[in-house]
Parts: sequence; C-alpha cells; structure tokens
Amino acid sequence: MQIDESFELPFSRAVVWQAFQNVKLLVDCLPGAQLVSADNQIPLELSFQIKMGPISAAFSGQGAIDYDAENFAGSFSGQGTDRKNNTRVKGEARFSLLESAGPNTTVKVSVEFALTGALAQFGRIGVVKEIATNITSQFAANLKQRLVPHASESTPSGSTESVVHSPTSLNLGNLFWSLLKQRIKRFFGRG
Repeated sequence: MQIDESFELPFSRAVVWQAFQNVKLLVDCLPGAQLVSADNQIPLELSFQIKMGPISAAFSGQGAIDYDAENFAGSFSGQGTDRKNNTRVKGEARFSLLESAGPNTTVKVSVEFALTGALAQFGRIGVVKEIATNITSQFAANLKQRLVPHASESTPSGSTESVVHSPTSLNLGNLFWSLLKQRIKRFFGRG
C-alpha cells in the first residue's frame, strides 16, 4: 500500500535539511515513536505505540535512514512486530524537501508499507489514509514547534539548534469513534 502526504514548514530548506539530519529530533516529533538505540547505531532500534479506541499496538523493530544531500531527499526503511497481537509491519518512507515561496519548505513524503497479522484488517485504504494524515499533521506541528532557526545567528559550528521535548503519544481515539460513526450511518443508509 502507498500513501503520499505533504506539509509546509515556515523555515528555509537549509534549516529543515539540518533538522532532518537529527534522527533523535525526527523520532521525537513522530507521535508514539521512541528511539531505543543511539541515534548513530546501525540499524536503529525503534518502538512505536498507537492507540485507536479499544485497539492498541506496540511495535518494536529496526530501521535505517539514507540521505541524498544533493537532492535534499532521503528515505527511512524499517520493520517492526507487535508480539501481543502477532502483527508485522514493513515499509519505506521517502522524503524530499522543496523550496517554496518565502523562506518556506514543502516536505513531500511517500510511504509504502505492508501490514500482516491481526491488525491487517484495519489496513483498508480509508482507515490507513486517515491515520497517515493524522500522524503527518501531528509530526509537522511538532517539528514546527521544535525548530528554532538561527539563520542569521548561526552557532559556532554553523549548525541549527533545536529544542527537543519529550515525545507525545499517538492516540487516535477521536478518529476511531468518527470512523465508527461513519460506518454505522452507511449501514443504516444515512451516509
């Protein structure tokens, strides 16, 4: 399954590219995700927790990130398992940073993944698309909040500093109830 998302950041491409080099920052901005290993370990050890109404999953697995500095792009690939409900996920997210009007950057993300096991029944494109949109908007909001660009005030090393807060959890309870309500309406012919 493939999902394409994009979002705008009010920072220059150079500032956003610098942030994308910080693996810990990216993982901290992704709701429900946690970096278990050191940020320079190969492969990276990660965990990801999601709660959607009465359904919850806790994936643990490995991943790797590759950068294409010439094109301001890269990819993250990984796989994980939720041992409690015997669900596996494997995928790759490709990203590219495009200059926009003003000092803005458009981040384009294309995710391909496969979900197998007990939670695969929720892999319908509509549900997955809603979850992906929700995760992307939360990630973008967290990244905006954590980036403190110093375009005119570079640190001695020339890097961009960022403020990193503790990771937020991903709770899609409202989304679950909204989807359930839509299905009930469709069942009774009102939607």
